[in-house]
Amino acid sequence: MRQMLNIMFSVPQISVLLTKVPEEQRVAVKRFVDYWTENRDVLLEGRFRAPDPGANYSSMSAEKDGRKITVLYSNSLAEITCADEDVWNCTSGNVIAAVARPGTVYNVFDWRGKRLRGGMITSGAQKIEVPAGGMAKFGRK
Repeated sequence: MRQMLNIMFSVPQISVLLTKVPEEQRVAVKRFVDYWTENRDVLLEGRFRAPDPGANYSSMSAEKDGRKITVLYSNSLAEITCADEDVWNCTSGNVIAAVARPGTVYNVFDWRGKRLRGGMITSGAQKIEVPAGGMAKFGRK
């Protein structure tokens, strides 16, 4: 999934014979392509940000019409600023750090799209367990 997340903000071109790859890889490709297709307007037409070049662009995001998608490539802080925001974990660890208004709710999904758990931000900054290749979906009550 990490290879897929590395091309999140571009037009993906996947050149593998899907009949020749293991089932797990087919699932990953389908999950990514479905997500990308559903969100292509935000990813390609949204306001793109790639801050912190000194840290090799530790995160990238795109935002449009109150929807934001962020990919964390290293241990950096995800600032939750929209009412509808997805944060993908493309680090080698299983934890992300997020700062949001208290009361912001979230759901955590693995790389297959399976919901693992939900929670609520109780203080401004919080560590959240998100598996590598997984996503936290943030929203407001």
